[in-house]
Amino acid sequence: MVKHAGLSPSDNASGAFDGEAHISRRGRPGLRLTVWRAVWPMLIHNPVMAAKYAAMTQPADQAAADAPAGSSGHATSAAAAARRRRAKARVACAAALLRWIYCIVVHGTSWDADVAAGRKDHQAAGRHLEAA
Repeated sequence: MVKHAGLSPSDNASGAFDGEAHISRRGRPGLRLTVWRAVWPMLIHNPVMAAKYAAMTQPADQAAADAPAGSSGHATSAAAAARRRRAKARVACAAALLRWIYCIVVHGTSWDADVAAGRKDHQAAGRHLEAA
């Protein structure tokens, strides 16, 4: 589903040149827009998604906060890097949301925060549901 939405990562490299990676955008723009809009409130109201986003953005935000105030060039580049990191984290959260939806629909399971956070194996959770 991530690839179908065009949210899969795409490298920009050729020979010795190693460019910036970005999303492929080779997918359904409506699906990409829908999941992008769905992620924003989930970053606030879903604790699993909020923790995932915080874990991906914390190093960049810390580096931007630690940038010396006197050197405006370094502070500006650190702030720009933090903005890029936050944007990439939102894309990764959108991809995670699509994976969650796919697993719920295909496997016929219900939402489990422990499975989504990776604290519990989804096959073990499925066996537990079948036994009950």
